[in-house]
Amino acid sequence: MYYITYIYLIIKHMPQKTITLTEARKKLFKIASEVKSPNTSYHLTMSGKDGVVLISKEEFESWQETLEILSEPETIKDLKLAENDFKKGKYTNWEQAKKKLQK
Repeated sequence: MYYITYIYLIIKHMPQKTITLTEARKKLFKIASEVKSPNTSYHLTMSGKDGVVLISKEEFESWQETLEILSEPETIKDLKLAENDFKKGKYTNWEQAKKKLQK
């Protein structure tokens, strides 16, 4: 549940612009250029109702990968264990890890 909430918060804070599909048709090249920026989306309405969302290919692939990872029960289990260890102070910071790697 924690990870779904995290995804929701990312989406909720993603810069988004809402325009009509008719308006989007007139500005398609400008919109396409804008959504190439990270975390930018356009919400296109159709007849005043929710229609479609435009995001970059990179953003789309990132979401697909995130959903794939979050659909793997073993990965979720590992993430929860790592999160608990971190809260308990059971982790190695970068300087400690670097020293261990140099041995």
